[in-house]
Amino acid sequence: MRASLNFLNLILVLLLLPFAEAGKDYYKILGVNKKADEKSLKKAYKKLALKWHPDKHVDDKEKATAKFQEIAEAYETLSDPEKRKLYDLGGEEAVKGQPPPEGFQKPFPQGQAHPGG
Repeated sequence: MRASLNFLNLILVLLLLPFAEAGKDYYKILGVNKKADEKSLKKAYKKLALKWHPDKHVDDKEKATAKFQEIAEAYETLSDPEKRKLYDLGGEEAVKGQPPPEGFQKPFPQGQAHPGG
């Protein structure tokens, strides 16, 4: 029994491996969870935008500018309900209109309902 459980864990890891580098994690960038509401998103964005504003980092303006743009991109995506839905389904690539990573499959084909709901 234990050997079959280890084998299943290995299969799961191998199936999820392609998604490890599948784009930016906007939730992690903003430091919010996936169920964050608009208020939480806005609060996190404002805090990080102030912290990483390029004018506050004259010594390393290039790094601050990149971080500031990344924060703005994350907020722009997650604060728009349609973009957020796309992001949650297919990641950064889906929002930017790119095809999903190779091997990506929707968990339930179109027209089929989630078995639990």
